[in-house]
Amino acid sequence: MILIVSAIKLEVFAILKRMKKVKILNKRIPSVHEGYINNKKIILVISGVGKDNASVASEFISSKFLENAPGENNKGHILERIIICGVSGALKEELTTGDVIVCNKISLGDLNSCKISNSMKLRNSEKALEKEVEKALVLNNSFFGKKLESETRENKLYFKLFFSGSLLTVNNILADVEEKKLAGERFGADIADMESYWILKNLTYSKIKTNVLCIRAVSDGLNFSLTESLQNLIRNGNINYHQVFLFILKNSMNFFRLISAGINFRKACRSLHFFIENICKF
Repeated sequence: MILIVSAIKLEVFAILKRMKKVKILNKRIPSVHEGYINNKKIILVISGVGKDNASVASEFISSKFLENAPGENNKGHILERIIICGVSGALKEELTTGDVIVCNKISLGDLNSCKISNSMKLRNSEKALEKEVEKALVLNNSFFGKKLESETRENKLYFKLFFSGSLLTVNNILADVEEKKLAGERFGADIADMESYWILKNLTYSKIKTNVLCIRAVSDGLNFSLTESLQNLIRNGNINYHQVFLFILKNSMNFFRLISAGINFRKACRSLHFFIENICKF
């Protein structure tokens, strides 16, 4: 069994679409789906955006799948891996839209004081994981920051894959270019999100024996900024088409930026899906 956690449904929609015999275990936040891909059991948890939702989701996971039998759920299915995934904003110049980062460090950052409140390291064996990826993905010889090319069901997909990435969890969307640059410099992080630290912390990570991966795909590069109106539109991770229509009418100058953000998001999700599907051998 593989347990996958993401903040919003769109980030893992392609995985959910492939699942067969789907059962909804929880309709409210967190939304939890159980299903199978090629006879492999998948538990898909949609936590919702932000600290509070991530904390509730991790408590649900702990009570349903971890507490009674660490390493396996109460139905006897072996829990092979926990994957925390989603799209993130880049804090470094070398990262571009669609790049995939396997994180080995997650920090909680206070943007006001520019101090790290706490940080956790994931116990992934980098060399072992690289061999696993190399076996799963028949691509180039080196994976460290090299561009990868692979044939997908739709067309060719290009992205760079980085190991040993540093993820910064913050309380708000980092939308301003200068704010992202400052966060990258002060915290030494590569990418940012709003949930991963809280999911790991509340899963009592130090006691989990199951292999945990944190995989993020870059949706917006360092030099891509979001206006306040765009931030409000995507803040909760849900698309309200009526709000989108009103936004276009009132913000015609930002229309193309909205289109660009959507294209970037889709590209990041495709890279993310491709990597997860191959590493999990779906």
